[in-house]
Amino acid sequence: MHHATSPSRAKRPADISDLGPRTPASVVAPSRDGDRVAVAWGGGEVAVLDAATLDAQATFELDGPPGAAAFSPDQRALHALLSDRLVTLDLTRGVEQAQAALPARVASMALGDALAVSPDGSFAMVAVEPDEGRSARWARVELATGGARLLDTGRAVHMGCPRVSPDGTINLFAGATVFGF
Repeated sequence: MHHATSPSRAKRPADISDLGPRTPASVVAPSRDGDRVAVAWGGGEVAVLDAATLDAQATFELDGPPGAAAFSPDQRALHALLSDRLVTLDLTRGVEQAQAALPARVASMALGDALAVSPDGSFAMVAVEPDEGRSARWARVELATGGARLLDTGRAVHMGCPRVSPDGTINLFAGATVFGF
């Protein structure tokens, strides 16, 4: 015999508004398995939440507002993109692990979708501001060393969203154009 759960006892799905009065979230980034979500607010506050309950698993206070975030493939780190650097947050110890300076500022048109981490976690791709000739550029950041270098398309196109294929091949999207490196 099937028993229906009364509405008063049914568990309501977690809602981000349950976190209380805050400014609207500037970044929301789910983990690859969907179990966690990173949320950032305008002042630099970042929280990693259980996706089902929205219970905080880790919180960080950065010295600037992140424009994008992405979990590492093993989900032990969260990479937060600030305007001029990539910050790696160690989620197992709850500390800032590293910072990598970017060779150019993050592209304002691509914020929210300006960051991609390779499937093996060795590097990140960041959409950065175009050069004076308006060529689209991306920065490849080596996560182990923090070293960063520019990749320039040589074409004047709208800034797009970097993506990395499962085999680690870099695919960069700019408008309707796909660049492979």
